[in-house]
Amino acid sequence: MRARQVEAVELKRDAKPETAADLLNDADLILTLGGDGTFLAGARVAAPRDIPLLGVNHGHLGFLTEIEAEAMDGGLSRYFDGSYRIEERTMLHVTLVRNG
Repeated sequence: MRARQVEAVELKRDAKPETAADLLNDADLILTLGGDGTFLAGARVAAPRDIPLLGVNHGHLGFLTEIEAEAMDGGLSRYFDGSYRIEERTMLHVTLVRNG
């Protein structure tokens, strides 16, 4: 990625929302490394900012993630080369109310 002059920023899952907002102002892609839970956490950050999200499965099943860990280099190369398509996904916002 250095050869492509890519700047990477690591954002921990427990980062404060204002920290995430500052770091993602100029982001072109959000890359998640983990399972479906990590991917969904990335989706909550990416969706309001209209930033593409690429999930790399480091978990067990990876229903939502696009590529496996072993294929990460190839997946990133396809992204940087423009050889990809963006799949629009529906995102629901749900509120659970108990006892009321």
